[in-house]
Amino acid sequence: MSDEFGNYIEEEDNLHVSDDSGYIIVWGEKTDGEINLLGLSYESSYLWDNKLNDIMGKKINAVQNLSDLLGLPLFWVGKEDFENKELEIDVIKNNLDDFEPSRFHVNEANDQIQGILGTDYEVSGASKEVNVSLADAYHKWTRNFLPSKYVKIDIDILAVNNENRPTGFIEIKRTGQAPNRWTPWKDDLENYMIQFQTSCEANLKPIIIHHQYVERNKLGEINDESDIGYYKIKDMNPKGSPWMDYDKEIITASEARERLNNL
Repeated sequence: MSDEFGNYIEEEDNLHVSDDSGYIIVWGEKTDGEINLLGLSYESSYLWDNKLNDIMGKKINAVQNLSDLLGLPLFWVGKEDFENKELEIDVIKNNLDDFEPSRFHVNEANDQIQGILGTDYEVSGASKEVNVSLADAYHKWTRNFLPSKYVKIDIDILAVNNENRPTGFIEIKRTGQAPNRWTPWKDDLENYMIQFQTSCEANLKPIIIHHQYVERNKLGEINDESDIGYYKIKDMNPKGSPWMDYDKEIITASEARERLNNL
């Protein structure tokens, strides 16, 4: 999710932001009210070219490191030709210099993704034609033509240390409310469950960053003095009350940036 806070910290070497160059996705499946993690994907608006390794190689390497920590597969999705009903899909190996992802018609993509993630669900819509004229067609396709038990979430920011080893899973929330008034919504429970479970299994810090839409922020674009809600998730109890236990602070954007850099 490339938003105002993502833009604010995008030059930080230790903070990898999900954006058009590559969205870092965690995949899971719903089972009896729980989430079972299945894998990771790196989803780009571009088709793979070895020159991209110079541009996004460090970011992909960080996701490879997270894949290793979780013991889960990592695969590439290149979406540039989605309007022509084709996707690049392939497991990302360690050596990106030899990476040549395969291309599939969207009607074959469901089987490819399920094969990588180790599931075998019946999908009634998988053989239907995709209306690629719809806005945000790829995301509509994943909702409508992949198993309904699948849940997926962007890692809005993946924090790493100086060795590019993951240290934090950051979810960004922006709303019309000021940070001192906002609290996490239970409507986003599945997202928070994936965030917390991934963090527990990979020993990451699960952090929520909240800020107000910039048009409601008299300071304009986020700057060093902008107010940020900084939440450290301590525990999740989806069926209990409270359903999430967290520590909350209101800090400046510069302080939030500093903390994320040093998770």
